[in-house]
Amino acid sequence: MSLKDQNTLRKDYRTLYGKLYKEEEKAERTAVQEEVKTKKKAIRDEFLNKFYLPLRRKYEADMDKYIKMWPLKDNDYSEKEEVVTHVYNYGDLVETKKINRQ
Repeated sequence: MSLKDQNTLRKDYRTLYGKLYKEEEKAERTAVQEEVKTKKKAIRDEFLNKFYLPLRRKYEADMDKYIKMWPLKDNDYSEKEEVVTHVYNYGDLVETKKINRQ
């Protein structure tokens, strides 16, 4: 078999089977991605159900106790400086924002 025949055969192989194999690889990649996504969801759900949500429920049930331990003071909020920002577009006032800063 000559070099020219080998090159022709190689090109024909790519055109005939290349698309088929690319589709199979894409399907396999999609299946793997779905499996990874499912595993991540299972891990997240397990974390939420076994750790985060029970702690949050316990915290919310004892909210009054925590408020008594760390009361918010009104003067913490009154000392903040209020800054007004104006947004202009071609000389017209578009928006006015009030930002509270410490």
